[in-house]
Amino acid sequence: FRGRIADLVRSERDRTVEKLRQKYAPKLATLRDRVARAGERVERETQQYADKRNQAAVSLGASLIGALFGRKLASATNVSRAASTIRGASRAAQERADIGRAEEQVEAVKQQLVELEAELARELAAIEDASTAHQVELEPLRIAATKGDLAIEQVALVWAPAQATEVGGLESLCDGVD
Repeated sequence: FRGRIADLVRSERDRTVEKLRQKYAPKLATLRDRVARAGERVERETQQYADKRNQAAVSLGASLIGALFGRKLASATNVSRAASTIRGASRAAQERADIGRAEEQVEAVKQQLVELEAELARELAAIEDASTAHQVELEPLRIAATKGDLAIEQVALVWAPAQATEVGGLESLCDGVD
């Protein structure tokens, strides 16, 4: 009886756990996808920063060489190149700030994922605790049979030879029959 109860409780627990996992699966998949996309954004922003930084460095080098070896130090072309270099450095700084924002977003999404996984673990633990309730002490309950519950299918007479003992009991004369 205890075994049947344990089997029923385990199968019910397994069904409940599976329903819970199916409930959380789309949410977990969405958050994992968001973590992956945020990671890709960090990589993209890092690449853009490296490109802007290199472009600014090349522009700075070209401006310096042009100013040093050109005709006039403060010519309109040199001033324009210097302004372009400063704008490029400003864009590189903006890209660096974009990297920081992207990394913060990755951490925020990872935190959401950790919280959702913890919530799932708490609910699974609650289900596990509820499934151990079947291990309580069972009390015997005598149920009397009613006339409608009885069905006689076969009547048989069984004889086992026995002899009376000195103390008033019976001793079986057949091996294995008590």
